Amino acid sequence: DKPTRLGFAATSSIFPLYKGRTERISVALLHAYESLHEISGPSHPARNLFTLKKTTQIIYEADYRFAQPPLLPTLKATAGDGKVILTWDDIADKLTREPFLDNVNDFEGYKLYRSTDKYFQDAEVITDNQGSKAGKKPIFQCDLIDNIRGNADYGEVGGVEFYLGDDTGISHYFVDTQVENGRTYYYALVAYDYGAPEIADGISPTENHITIELNESEEIVRTGKNVAVVTPRPPAAGYEDPSLSSRQTTMIGNATVTPDIFSSSEIKPGHTYKVIFRVDTLGHITRDVRYRHPMDAVMVNSGMYVYDVTDGNHLVYQEDTTRFPYKNIIERDDKNTLLLAGRTQALKAKFYSSDEIITDSFDGIQLKLKGLNAYLPTEHTQRIPEDGINHANSGWLVGKAPIQVQVSKFEYYGFTYTYDIVFTDKDTAYTGILNRRSGVYNLDAGGDNFLFNLSFPFYVVNRLSVDSTGRYEKCELVVEDLNFNGTFEILEDRILVGHAAIRKLGRNQLISWGGTVFGFDFLAARDSSELPQPGDIYRLDFMRPFAETDSIMFTVNAAPPMQMERLNDSMDKIKVVPNPYIVTNSMEPAVANKFLNQRRRLMFNHIPAQCEIRIYTSSGVLVDKIDVENEPSNGIVHWNLLSREDLEIAAGMYVYYVKSKVTGKEKIGKFAVIK
Repeated sequence: DKPTRLGFAATSSIFPLYKGRTERISVALLHAYESLHEISGPSHPARNLFTLKKTTQIIYEADYRFAQPPLLPTLKATAGDGKVILTWDDIADKLTREPFLDNVNDFEGYKLYRSTDKYFQDAEVITDNQGSKAGKKPIFQCDLIDNIRGNADYGEVGGVEFYLGDDTGISHYFVDTQVENGRTYYYALVAYDYGAPEIADGISPTENHITIELNESEEIVRTGKNVAVVTPRPPAAGYEDPSLSSRQTTMIGNATVTPDIFSSSEIKPGHTYKVIFRVDTLGHITRDVRYRHPMDAVMVNSGMYVYDVTDGNHLVYQEDTTRFPYKNIIERDDKNTLLLAGRTQALKAKFYSSDEIITDSFDGIQLKLKGLNAYLPTEHTQRIPEDGINHANSGWLVGKAPIQVQVSKFEYYGFTYTYDIVFTDKDTAYTGILNRRSGVYNLDAGGDNFLFNLSFPFYVVNRLSVDSTGRYEKCELVVEDLNFNGTFEILEDRILVGHAAIRKLGRNQLISWGGTVFGFDFLAARDSSELPQPGDIYRLDFMRPFAETDSIMFTVNAAPPMQMERLNDSMDKIKVVPNPYIVTNSMEPAVANKFLNQRRRLMFNHIPAQCEIRIYTSSGVLVDKIDVENEPSNGIVHWNLLSREDLEIAAGMYVYYVKSKVTGKEKIGKFAVIK
């Protein structure tokens, strides 16, 4: 791999050097690998050399203001059982500024490389059009949702175009499950920009460098902060994971929020966290504000904030419509979707997806959220109100009858609360109070066959709305006269449930219909004997966003103390891997220097965190002794197959003896070595 063509051009002249004045001297030294048969030909082409010359000319004309990669992120790795958990900070995507492009933030995405050798050679699989190695293949890539994606069709080098991503959205974590316990892996996270396509022929995107300094023995001396070295492993014998205890202090929202420990090495035991949500109002159901019910607002959650209560309510995590992982927050611009202010409107907003979403990691924790804003019709199922029902919390609380409940197709999302239909033995349990009868919609937003101000042997309460006396709000009831006979017949008509909007006019009150929430009927009942009995209660609950007053709190619990019995039982799982040891194995690190010996090693797994291991020959001669003082979560130790005198052991059968320093439990086994 020596250069086949090396040229140097220089010129000289006399010029003055004035006192106190700085003169800049430019020297360009270009090296290129060329095809021997081409440069030996009559035309002596040197394509790679002239490509480098063009790049150097651009740099010179730009006054040496080199394009820089984004700020260097900090990568953290946690070893798991058959997995590696990787997290990084957001300094690159938040604070990057490119002086070459007038200090804009040109960050575009992240690439994560993995290797089993310190030189990242097994990740170097991308070649140029000459067959030379030109780039690494990432195991994970994420990028901004900005329509900058695919191959960069500018700044190509040797036919290789930089891959900009797929508009996946930015994330700050990755779990690598394609790993083996006991094997050491090297990870490098690079942030990259989108380059400068408008300059000359275009400047290719740039990414951070990977720094691993080795000594003459190929031992790591220093790494960049975007590099992590980790060995996945099972936990120590008797170890139990830390846990979380949560409590919801919410009053309104009913989506599920599940905190999980993502990286046990980053958690803060004993700390309590509080989660609150950002609330946006999309509009109101009622057009005329004079007759608007105070609860008809269509609200969504479009962000969240997590505070460390133990650390003085310090903000540790935040999502909003401008910064969020992947596609947690969606942007909607539908036609004829929602009935707002009395007319059908397009929905133009950004808010949380109703699918299960997962946050980035903070203090070793992730939040899983499901059902946020699920009450809104989705793009694929517009005007299907059943999407907004919380079926798990709806149905008969007391009694049973063939009731049919249908949600308004156009107005329910303005009143996503919890409603109880309470049946009584009084014919006048509720009497309608409307004195302004216009503006009533049935379930399909049409019809005019309504009966008002009737008395009913039941009433409907909104259990999330309490007046000054502590009583639940009673909903307004209107009959939809399905048989058009002008009389309410419970077995043949439908009852519409809505809210009354009250407006004061001097000493009088104007009471109008605030919006239709749902309707119910007993058309499926054969006769009156199947109707509900006094005391029966039917509940209809809607999915709804969290309110500004809602909060979810959870506490991080440390790993429980080691249980002696559990530790002793777990020691039966101790094994030597591989067994038999044959010449070498994948856990052994690669050695690039041919003058160095291969580092042999095998692994003891599922061992106690504190134990003593002794290795004997089959005749009982002590070969080596290992004193283990691991972290409680680390259940492995490697042995280099050297004796106490640092001599290579012979092939044969060996016996190992493990003794826990905590309980005194012993385990004896054997393994074979074949060279």
